[in-house]
Amino acid sequence: MINIFTRSPFIVEIDETGQLSTTVKLYIWNNGASQPTDATYTLTKLIPSSNVTATYYDVSNYIREFISFNKVNDGTYPSFPTNIGNSERTQFTNVIIERYKNTGAGDVLVDTTTYLAFDGYTPYENGSNYDYGDIHLAEGTYYYYDDGQGALGNLEYDRAVTSVRVLEDALQLTAYYTNLDTAATYSEAILAEPSNVPLIYKNYYGNSVRLEIKDASLNVLATYVSVPVTDCKYTVNRIDFVNKYGAYQREFFFGASYDYVDSTSKEFMNKQTSLSNYSTNEGQMKEFNINGVKRIKVNTGWVEENYKETIEEMLMSEKILVNGYPAKLTTKNVEKYKNINTKQINYELDFTYNYQLINSVS
Repeated sequence: MINIFTRSPFIVEIDETGQLSTTVKLYIWNNGASQPTDATYTLTKLIPSSNVTATYYDVSNYIREFISFNKVNDGTYPSFPTNIGNSERTQFTNVIIERYKNTGAGDVLVDTTTYLAFDGYTPYENGSNYDYGDIHLAEGTYYYYDDGQGALGNLEYDRAVTSVRVLEDALQLTAYYTNLDTAATYSEAILAEPSNVPLIYKNYYGNSVRLEIKDASLNVLATYVSVPVTDCKYTVNRIDFVNKYGAYQREFFFGASYDYVDSTSKEFMNKQTSLSNYSTNEGQMKEFNINGVKRIKVNTGWVEENYKETIEEMLMSEKILVNGYPAKLTTKNVEKYKNINTKQINYELDFTYNYQLINSVS
């Protein structure tokens, strides 16, 4: 199945012989709901001229409104022995695109294509309508915080490493886990619905773990290694952000962190209770609408050179949670360090929480 990443344009082209106008019909729905019988959107264009007949539609913005990241997950951590759960259904959507041509006798269906759409983006260098495929996390080594409590409760969402979103797509994919400390192994079939596959099997929490995504022929499609960090001098900060694939990714910042509060207010000249005998405790200026926001400065700790790609995706993210609370990254310029230039690489980032300190929701 072809995937759409809606933060970049997804262009639908129609250029059929003799066409005078074209139409695109979009059917959009989330899993758990029924496919609409009527088109969600119907878009129509006339051809530019008789010798320039191609028409183009960017459908990304119509699809984006059906995707939301207000929920990190749709339930509790799967119970034993299951390790893999469905992806949160609000974080992607199903799309059917019908293309029509009109040569003067009414609309004629050209073709129908089914897609999965995610709120990710694709690089300019990869051209238009680029598809990342079925595995939505960069391969590599990931470090997670082992708090010493063991694999208890809602492991994946509360304490452990990120998950990789995998689209089964009829390939009969399986997650193979290897405990690198004990050599124990565990495998589990990946669900047909887009799935969150944790990078560690929950019973191996606290160990170094290798995850391999394999197809039915046991070809390795992706490999991830997760390494626990236990002895932390500083308070560990958890950053969840929506990456370039349109999926939540979790990173832990192990370096020093600093907390700040910024206050705002308005003020006016205060009328004294008496002009001839006022109390000096009253003051002439009075503040109102006092509120504030909290900020945090965090450090990654020492990281490898390829971590610069994670930092880049964090800079491009439109949805970030810091220790479970919504925030925005106020650092806008980052040098992408190279080992040849900087032997020990640490990134320092500033976040501002996206809410007022005094509750003002009304």
